[in-house]
Amino acid sequence: MKEKFEIKILEYKPMIGLEVHVQLSTKTKMFCRCVNDPLRNEPNTLVCPVCLGLPGSLPVLNKQAVDYGIEIGLGANGQIQTESVFDRKNYFYPDLPKGYQISQFFHPLVVGGSLDITYDGQQKKVRLRRMHLEEDTAKMIHAGRTSMLDFNRSGIPLIEIVTEPDMDDSEWARMFLKKLKNIIRWLGISEARMQYGEMRCDANISLQTLDGKCIGKVVEIKNLNSFRSVKQALDYEFSRQVDCMKNKIEIFKETRGWDATKGTTYPQRRKEYEHDYRYFAEPDLSSIVLKKEDIDLVAGKMPVMPDILEQRIRMEFGLKEEYISRFIDRPKLFYFYEEVVSELKLWIKDKKLSIQGIFGDIEVMNNKVAGFLLVELGGMVQDEREGPRSLENVTAENMAELLSMFYSREINNQTTKALLEIMVKEGGDPSNIAKDKGWEKKTEIGELEKIAQNILENNKELVAEYKNGKDSLLSFFVGQVMKETKGLSDPEEVKDTLKKILGQRD
Repeated sequence: MKEKFEIKILEYKPMIGLEVHVQLSTKTKMFCRCVNDPLRNEPNTLVCPVCLGLPGSLPVLNKQAVDYGIEIGLGANGQIQTESVFDRKNYFYPDLPKGYQISQFFHPLVVGGSLDITYDGQQKKVRLRRMHLEEDTAKMIHAGRTSMLDFNRSGIPLIEIVTEPDMDDSEWARMFLKKLKNIIRWLGISEARMQYGEMRCDANISLQTLDGKCIGKVVEIKNLNSFRSVKQALDYEFSRQVDCMKNKIEIFKETRGWDATKGTTYPQRRKEYEHDYRYFAEPDLSSIVLKKEDIDLVAGKMPVMPDILEQRIRMEFGLKEEYISRFIDRPKLFYFYEEVVSELKLWIKDKKLSIQGIFGDIEVMNNKVAGFLLVELGGMVQDEREGPRSLENVTAENMAELLSMFYSREINNQTTKALLEIMVKEGGDPSNIAKDKGWEKKTEIGELEKIAQNILENNKELVAEYKNGKDSLLSFFVGQVMKETKGLSDPEEVKDTLKKILGQRD
């Protein structure tokens, strides 16, 4: 079977284009004043006559959605159109209350653009055809033979990003989506979480010969909700189409779904053509007319783009590639990191210590701080929707003080984590919290030596076993000293002290 698949790969390659829908994180919906927050509210509570499509209701355009569209257009090197027009896309489906969707077809907000992506040491430029604004549909929930509708999602602003069919491998498609998501999150226009439907992908795939000649019909795989699903669905569909071609089975221009459990695509309906939607200009909305100064105003508020910032992080902080990649994916955390590093230098100076004395050099410090924030803090604020845990409760100054206490061994690892937990939940100064909780380090080196000596005196037989080669007993002794000091000593200091008394052992 493996040999058969390899023969197929040699004969054909896929031609892949993507249509990506991104929910914009505006305060209100696209054409009404309903709150745009469907995930944290009961179904059908964020609705009004406009987003319910009731007769006589009129849409009013959300300016913030237009600004966000301009941002992603500029971020992806597209051309912002000075005049764009909304159209009615007519089709009947239960989740579309008006019987049409307000979208853009003839004159989109953005045309052109491209993203450079890297895979397996190679770089590819994926061209963008267009980006246009539209409204989201309601959400359908299926339960057995019953289907329910939640209109909280109806009318949420979307931007649809359509690529040219420039990708000839499913991995290119996956890397494109990751790059696009990073840019979107970096700009702050959407969280773009696929598991919540904030970013959804339709993948178009057909066959081409090795010299680039298209020989198949386009099949669209709808509503893929993860990077993994995109890759798996495209791989399966490519294999299916090759089988059809080899066995002279007609490939239809159709829409197919993806069954992740079975790992197969399945037919949904024959694909519509543009004229089936009977597009015409939306009569209830005027054109979007933009002046150069309007576009420049939005551009002036945009952050430095990830590709440029990635190079600065690498040169200025000397971080590991893993840390750079994770920070680019979580821009808010990176900007916080930048402040923390600056504040930590001041704390170290204030304590009359040196970076060299604590860390060895500044690059080591930068990487240790990055690792701490990404692992310890990043884990606590992974999903702000789970509760009030957010960076808002922790100032860069307080975080830097906590790190200065930890790395100068004023507090141990256990105490550091406990303090961080409180700071994330409630805020506060770590030294004051430690004092109030009685978590300050209370054992100096001299006192620690006395405690360690006493522990060893009471365990002479075990000491003899250790000296005869049973090195694992050192952990037991460390545990006994930590217990005696109520966990407030630094385990490394305890270990060093015990080794000094027992005689250094490798």
